Amino acid sequence: GTARAPFSGNVTDAFYTIHVNCLTVRGAHMWQYPVEEQRGVAMDVKWAFRTVFDLMNTGKLDVRPLISHIIRPEEALEAYAGLQHKQDEYTCAVIDWRL
Repeated sequence: GTARAPFSGNVTDAFYTIHVNCLTVRGAHMWQYPVEEQRGVAMDVKWAFRTVFDLMNTGKLDVRPLISHIIRPEEALEAYAGLQHKQDEYTCAVIDWRL
């Protein structure tokens, strides 16, 4: 469930486990909606993803502070090693396929 009061703590171990085991974390409530648009249903998963990407594209949701590295595809192995072993240096690596 959702915390009902402020919470402060180190979640590094939890996120590490999620990352190295290639797990997917899904919000409990998001998956109550259908993946595809359905008649009579206001929201669906595709709508949620479109909304987030629209917010990012219009600058209303700025994810840049989360990104520590923008890399070329051939740097992926190095970046994954950094994410695993140099957490102080690597917070998020984005592959720019145009580089």
